[in-house]
Amino acid sequence: MRRESGKLTKASGMAMQGKLLESVLVQVPTQPQQKNRTDLEAETTLIDRATPRRTHQEWANRSAFAAINADGSVTSWGSTFEGGDSSNVADQISSGVVRIHSTRQAFAAIKDDGSVVAWGRSTDGGNSSAVADQLAGEHNNQPSVIDISSTLGAFAAIRNDGSVVTWGSSFRGGNSNGVTEHISSGVTDIFSTQSAFAALKRDGSVITWGDSDYGGDSSAVASDLTGGVVKIFANDYAFSALKQDGSVVTWGLDAYGGRSLEVSDSLNNVSHIYTTDSAFAALKEDGSVVCWGLDLYGGNPSESIVQLLSSGVSSISSTRYAFAALKDDGSVITWDDVSGGDSSGVSEQLQSGVTSLFATEQAFAALKNDGSVVSWGSIYYGGDSTDLQSELSSGGPKKFFFFKTYTARQGVGGGFRGGRGERWR
Repeated sequence: MRRESGKLTKASGMAMQGKLLESVLVQVPTQPQQKNRTDLEAETTLIDRATPRRTHQEWANRSAFAAINADGSVTSWGSTFEGGDSSNVADQISSGVVRIHSTRQAFAAIKDDGSVVAWGRSTDGGNSSAVADQLAGEHNNQPSVIDISSTLGAFAAIRNDGSVVTWGSSFRGGNSNGVTEHISSGVTDIFSTQSAFAALKRDGSVITWGDSDYGGDSSAVASDLTGGVVKIFANDYAFSALKQDGSVVTWGLDAYGGRSLEVSDSLNNVSHIYTTDSAFAALKEDGSVVCWGLDLYGGNPSESIVQLLSSGVSSISSTRYAFAALKDDGSVITWDDVSGGDSSGVSEQLQSGVTSLFATEQAFAALKNDGSVVSWGSIYYGGDSTDLQSELSSGGPKKFFFFKTYTARQGVGGGFRGGRGERWR
């Protein structure tokens, strides 16, 4: 990436002006890839979100924004105690900031020397003084921080030697003392639920810590996590690990997706996994979909929906509570019954011609090939565009932008970015 008049700019020169697009499918690597700090400048792929308020690796700040200015300084605003007031660290973030990450109530900035500056609510990661020496970067002869993940209340930083440094709420993964030896090298990615982390290592093994009920304890599936994992997906309460052979390993709260025994025979040849807050939906290479998790969050679709999902699905989008599947023929299938899962009011418009799906926390919008837009779900979250149909149903093909509350390398956001290799840097 490069700066151009304060705009987010791709290497090709196309200015993004701080607007981030909906996630896209990417090629899953055959092996976890170790990154270095040059990748902070080089990667230009889109964010792979989990739900509208988080990615599989990071949670958005709920009450504050932080913007990286063209000169590398940071401007923050919003709730004073949750990161909106950065005056206590103003001198440290006056230049050199290249990325900003967030918990629910704090921010952590990575600087161009590999050091980290944190601010916001101290109990949620805003105070990193206990590990300051480990986050000091090159100027103190420490390994440079190259990436940061978060739960609701803790940060986990990957350094360029593959080691991990954690801070924040000990109840949400801020204390990794129990696995220190296992995360001292070789870590390439870290994923998170509300209160637990899962580190993916270069050898394809997985190490977990944090609240045991939220996925911090993976001992029940430890033998399946010793190698071969290429990507991890997380909802609020459970993890799903995708292995190189297309199989899936799950752990965390049973009812919320941590248990997949009932569908285990079908979890093969999986290419990607999608989430609501409490359920998973696995897209297989043959275009079929397998779901598990909490019923009311899309984890147990009806038999009629299962039949419609047995083939031809190209991608899936989700609100916090419901899934929407886009099929090869341009039709859309939705489930469960709340927050966008019930699309019966617009079903005729979703029979064909849909090219893309977008979601807020509780509503969906479909962009059609004639340039029209169809929306459904909670009227308070964008599910009712009736009054705008004259504008949304005419004028031919249009670009569909909507501003997310997660941050890019330059631009504004509530501070999160998505899986490595699948986000704007």
